[in-house]
This record gives sequence, structure tokens and C-alpha cells, in this order.
Amino acid sequence: MRRNPPNPTARPRCVQRSLRWIMPALLMISVASTASGLKPNPSRQYVGEVSLQGDLLCDGSPSGRWINDRWELGFTRLRGRAVSGAGISKLRGQLVVVKGRPTEPTAAPKIRHTGSCPPVPQLRGDWQQGRNGVRVQRMAPVHRAIVATEIAPWHGLSVRERGDVIEVRVTNTFAHLWPTLDVVLHYDGCMGKPGSMAKRQRADRIAPGQSVVIRFPKHAGARRDHRASAISLRVLRGRVIVDVTQALRRQGIRVQCQGRSGSWKRSRRTALYGGLMVFETKGGLRGYKDRQGKVRIPAKYGLAEAFNRDGVAQVAGKRGLALIDMTGRVLLRPYNVDNGPDPHRQGLARFKSKGKIGYYAQDGRVVIPARYRYARPFHDGRAAFCRGCKPHAMGEHVAMRGGRWGYIDPSGREVIAATWTSVTNFAKGRATVVDRAGKRHVIDTSGNPPRRRIRK
Repeated sequence: MRRNPPNPTARPRCVQRSLRWIMPALLMISVASTASGLKPNPSRQYVGEVSLQGDLLCDGSPSGRWINDRWELGFTRLRGRAVSGAGISKLRGQLVVVKGRPTEPTAAPKIRHTGSCPPVPQLRGDWQQGRNGVRVQRMAPVHRAIVATEIAPWHGLSVRERGDVIEVRVTNTFAHLWPTLDVVLHYDGCMGKPGSMAKRQRADRIAPGQSVVIRFPKHAGARRDHRASAISLRVLRGRVIVDVTQALRRQGIRVQCQGRSGSWKRSRRTALYGGLMVFETKGGLRGYKDRQGKVRIPAKYGLAEAFNRDGVAQVAGKRGLALIDMTGRVLLRPYNVDNGPDPHRQGLARFKSKGKIGYYAQDGRVVIPARYRYARPFHDGRAAFCRGCKPHAMGEHVAMRGGRWGYIDPSGREVIAATWTSVTNFAKGRATVVDRAGKRHVIDTSGNPPRRRIRK
């Protein structure tokens, strides 16, 4: 009898007999799991900060109105029986660990705005406004929503201030290994861009019960003009998800700017600058106290700098940026440049009044009245201005189009007539201008063609 050749891919008979009863058993287990309500998404533990958020309705009022309230863990929405209780209100603003399963968020009702939105100082595209103030926007959350079954405080983060160093201690309080831990310290510019700088460090394989200590400088930047403001923790793989961004003030740390923003330890300098110091409330608002602790200017500003030696300080409130004196009186409103006040160049900075731009000195004194539709900072003793130009939005920034350009000197005198269609800032006594015919010219600070140097 002729036999067929053996098939190398064929299963042995013993395996075939086993599969006859194993496969039905697995199918029954799968059906039973589905019937009992078990979901394919495994239960995880999430660490974050609990906050009550909502949508800002722009109805024309100075502060707007919040609607569509919801509880969130960072930027992940919370649902479930653990959220419906009244106990979650006591955990607001705290770091918590949430046990639950990922899900999809329910659609929020659409918002129909009826007016303009209130101004938000120091708000950039990588920050988000919320009921807790302006928050650092993190990366896209691992899960958009969580069905929470248990919520409890988390005590795995400790931040201390040691001299010129911020010491961050993170402890893995769970029974699961952390594959990686990313720690980021955010720095605020002093009345500049919030979160404009960040320093990152990473630790690998954090075992249960193990602690990691990471140190950062309190101030950053080439001029040390950025102060530490917030801490972020990231563990985005494994059974434990950590996505925390918390302001240092919630850890009891408030880092002051260097230089004129000195602390009470610099008593002589404080007395020289009027004896007023910035203080901050639990809600994040700032004001000024004297050396005896008496409130001289109420806490109504989101940001506040120390008074300089001329007795003026820059603040940011509901109406935006302002320059105030030591009684709290608003002297003027600085021109806003990328969510910060216009810096002083050659002793002058721009301010805005009734839609026009002028210049003021560091003591708050108006040197050039606000009479220009638009004007640039000073360079080489000249500032470009335009007449008849109109703003044109270009993403987050605004460009000026049309009109005619000229130059003024630090006294406000028009030294080069506004006859050019476009101009550049002066550099080393030279600037490039374009006439109505589109022809380019190089001029000196007097508006004349520069003299040619005779080589010897």
C-alpha cells in the first residue's frame, strides 16, 4: 500500500485531541467573562491632581462665566461612583491616586458665546485657562476619561528648597515597577513668558518602595532671570500612569526673582525700594505687604513684581498688564509683547493708551506720548513708526500692513519722515528702507545714504 508523505505542518494526533476540548473551554470562559461584566480594559492606577474645570462662556462680562462643570485628573475627565460623592471636593487641588478603567468622555453641550472673552494675562498656546487659573498644558493624556472606583490622596512627591537648589523626591508607593520616570521643572520668566523654559531629567526602573532624588537650580536662563514655578512627573507605561503638573506654591515653595525682586533677607535693599514685598494668597492672587506684615496693596493680581528703586512695579490683573506706584495707582499699561511687557531698550519701553503707542522710562515717566498707530523699540537711537498701517493677524502674532514708515529719536522728534513702505531696525548705524516703487535703499541715522569709506 502506498502511503502519503508526512506533512511537516500537520499537528500530532495527541495535540488534535487536546484542542478538541481546550478550544470549547476557552470559548466558554470568554462568554462567561463577557456575561459577568468584565471589560477587556484592565484596571489601572492613575496619579494626578484633582481639579474642578469647566468651559468659559464669553458673555462680555469682565471675568466671564463658567459652565459645563466637570471633575478632571489633570486633563483626563473623571466618571464613576467615586466622583459622584461629596468627598471629592475635599481633594480638590491635591495629588491623588485613582483606581479605575479607561473610557471615552461624554460629549459636553456646545457653547454659544454672546460677547467678547475676558483678557487672560500670561496665557500662551501651550497653557490653558481653567478654574484653578492658568495651567501648564501637558502632552495628550494616555486616556481621555476614567471610570473611577476609588480615589485616595497620594504622598509620593516631596519638594524642598535647599539654598539655590530645588530638591525633588519621588517615591514609588505602588506594587508595580515604573519603567521610566520623567521629571520636568518649569521656569517662569519674570513678567515674561510663563513656562518659557524647562529642565528635564529621567530615572529608569523605579522599584516599588524606591525613592529617587533629583535636583534642579532655582533660577535658569543666561541671566538667571527665570524662576522655578511648577513640577511635572511622567510615568506613561505600565499598570501605573503618573501625569502630574503641580505649581510649586502648592508644595509651599515660592521662588522669587533675582536682582530687584529680593527677599526680606535683603533688608537694606527692601528699605531702599520702599519696604513693600510681594505676598501670595492660597488662591494664587498676589499683592504687597510692608515689613510689619500689613497689607498695603490688596491681593488682586495674577502676577506681580517687586518694586524697583524708582518705586514702580509691573503687575498683571483682569485688565492685563499695568505699571503701578507704591499706592497701587495705575500709572500706565505697558505694551504687551508675546504675553509680557515690552522690555526697556536704551532706557525706553512702549506703552499703549487708547489704541496708540508711546514710550516711558523705567521710573514710569511718560517720555513720548502715545500718538503712533504702531511703533517699534529703539535701536541705535532710532525707533521705526508708521502712519496709516493696519494690523493683520498671522497666527498668534500680528503684522502691520500698509501705511508709511519713518523714524523718531528718543525725544520723540521725527528725524526721518514717514515716506517709506517698509523699513528695518537700525543696526550699526544702517537701516534698509523700501520706497513706493519697491526699490531698496540703505540709509544712516539721518536718513541719508551712508558715506563710503575711503581705504588708505
